[in-house]
Amino acid sequence: MILPFIPKNIQIEISNRCNLKCPLCPCGQKKALREIEDIEFDYFKDIMKELEKYDTKIQLWNYGEPLLHKQIIPLLKSIPKKFSECSISTNGHFMSKEYAEAITSSGITEVIFAIDGITQETYSKYRIGGSLAIVLENLKIFNELNYNRDIKVTIQFIAFKHNLHEIPLLGNFFKSFSVNEIKVKSAMLMTTDENNDLEIAKKYLSFNYDGERYKIDNLKIVPKGNFLNYCPLVENSLVITTDKKILPCCWDYEGLYQIKNEKNWISIKNLINSENYPKMCNKCPIRYGHIFSWDWDKVPGIIY
Repeated sequence: MILPFIPKNIQIEISNRCNLKCPLCPCGQKKALREIEDIEFDYFKDIMKELEKYDTKIQLWNYGEPLLHKQIIPLLKSIPKKFSECSISTNGHFMSKEYAEAITSSGITEVIFAIDGITQETYSKYRIGGSLAIVLENLKIFNELNYNRDIKVTIQFIAFKHNLHEIPLLGNFFKSFSVNEIKVKSAMLMTTDENNDLEIAKKYLSFNYDGERYKIDNLKIVPKGNFLNYCPLVENSLVITTDKKILPCCWDYEGLYQIKNEKNWISIKNLINSENYPKMCNKCPIRYGHIFSWDWDKVPGIIY
């Protein structure tokens, strides 16, 4: 057994390489101080074998762009068609006909394209180094191969100060791309650097936006709402990184709380749910009971 238990949800980091420099991402900020690498192909196959007897919800991303894995074609083809929910998230720059064919013949049930703007000017303010034109062309390529609609195609749009005005336009903009769903989520501040977080938050977040997760209190960025005395996810979720670390959640981007066995997992779970919880929990919206995302036409505080 690789896993300490079989979770209801598992996030697998396919690759922590990335072509973009997104300012709120630990990878883009170079805060995730781990070796840049891909998950070992045989290790990934062993995880799939462990999970295929169960209906675990699988997310094939964490930090980095999954399609940059050097063996992505065989890796995709190794995913069994046994999971009711198996999704992969991409920034869209490397989608190709070959990759699309591998995805549509795999056990993946959903492809998420992360697109945070409908003009290059807006898009590139966060997706630094990215090209909206390339991403949209690759979205078309994928949908041409996915003509029978077996795989759900979702647009994920992160709301920032500079793109809130585009949210009401998303439905018409993506209509011609035949996507199944458009989800909007508020930005998350993934690091624990309070000085840097304040600077970034002032640049990218809109504190007048009802869907915003954070507020400024005494010159510090703090989440809105009340802190829960337990984590809603830790009982049922795991994250596996490219360096084979099994972690309690994606907020542990430094790999500080490695789960090595069931007993160790129980200790980490108890710590997370204790009064001495890890610092990484401080800005996690899940710990404050926030909704993860909204349908594009139901975002709070947006005038349609």
